[in-house]
Amino acid sequence: PPWRRRHFSRFLPLALFLAWIGALLHLWIMMDAPRDVVFSAGDLLARYLLGLPAAALSCLGLIEQRREVHEAGFPRIARYLLWAAVSLGIFGLVGVLLGVAGPLFPAEWLAYPAVLYIIGVFVPILRALDGVAMAFFTSRALEVFEAETEALVNAVERRNLLLVDRERIGRELHDGIIQSLYAAGLRLEDAYRTLDRSPEQAGLKIQEVMGSLNQVIREMREYIFDLQESRSEGNLVEQLAGLIRELRLDSMLESQFIVRGPRCDVPPERAAQLCQIAQEALSNVMRHARAEHILVRLLFLPNQVRLQIEDDGRGFVPELVLRGGNHGDGLGLRNMCERATLLGGTLQVNSAPGKGTLIELGVPCGCRKGHPEAFPEIVDDGACTPTIGDRG
Repeated sequence: PPWRRRHFSRFLPLALFLAWIGALLHLWIMMDAPRDVVFSAGDLLARYLLGLPAAALSCLGLIEQRREVHEAGFPRIARYLLWAAVSLGIFGLVGVLLGVAGPLFPAEWLAYPAVLYIIGVFVPILRALDGVAMAFFTSRALEVFEAETEALVNAVERRNLLLVDRERIGRELHDGIIQSLYAAGLRLEDAYRTLDRSPEQAGLKIQEVMGSLNQVIREMREYIFDLQESRSEGNLVEQLAGLIRELRLDSMLESQFIVRGPRCDVPPERAAQLCQIAQEALSNVMRHARAEHILVRLLFLPNQVRLQIEDDGRGFVPELVLRGGNHGDGLGLRNMCERATLLGGTLQVNSAPGKGTLIELGVPCGCRKGHPEAFPEIVDDGACTPTIGDRG
């Protein structure tokens, strides 16, 4: 389970194991049962206290993994995981409950001879067939790791291409736009020196500089447009998934991306703002949180998109950060809040020292086929304060 929810369930196997050991010690020491009775009862209790819960937990784990794999875009592998879970459930019935006869209920009713008499098939044959099914479906489900590896390789290739493109743009900016600005500055200095003795000549030079600056502005707009186009490829889910992949590659943090609800086509400009907020939050986690796990949830609700970013880092006091008393000057939080206000949404920050951080953003989705909803008109009074919660 996620690291902050149902944390007690991690100790369930240990509790069951201790219960099994305690039952055996009770039979052996307190009740002074014969050794063969202790061994027989131990075998049955191991099936009921260890084998059956293990099969159930494994089955539930595969079903949960199947949901995540299906949402990640691998429906065929998700089907293999579902059948692997079914095979594990059958194993819990055939391989655990149907065992040798024993003194505890229901062992005397579910023993090998009784099952053979009822269905006419040896239980070991059923277990063998179920084992073959488990091995087949589980091995086919392992293709998800190959798909993930291929996706990571593609992400690395895209990242390398992006770095090459950035270097090219940097060289072009330096060799073109920056040099043009430098030349325009020199020509303005020359026009300033000739202003007293020849105002008309100085005016002509200034007009030439204005023409050069207008050309530079056009070139810069083209560069900015190209950068925005390359950054906003794909829909909101794809862009956020790309951010998570980059986070894994850059920091090696254990990160998880979960999408819930029926997806809608968020307008590109709104998706870009949401991705900027997510990038700012993830950057703060990498720089300040000292976290080991990051969980990003994207929830498509009726007429709303909710983005949740949770980490298990050292946490902070949001009021101090916003006042500039901790982890920098709080500029990142204010930027996220201003973007949320621009989108007509709300930003909530829940954090406490030593208890991690949960940032939750809720904005109108603006989904409308063919006619993306424009940003709502916001009256900005110069103040932007996120809702602050307490994780304590």
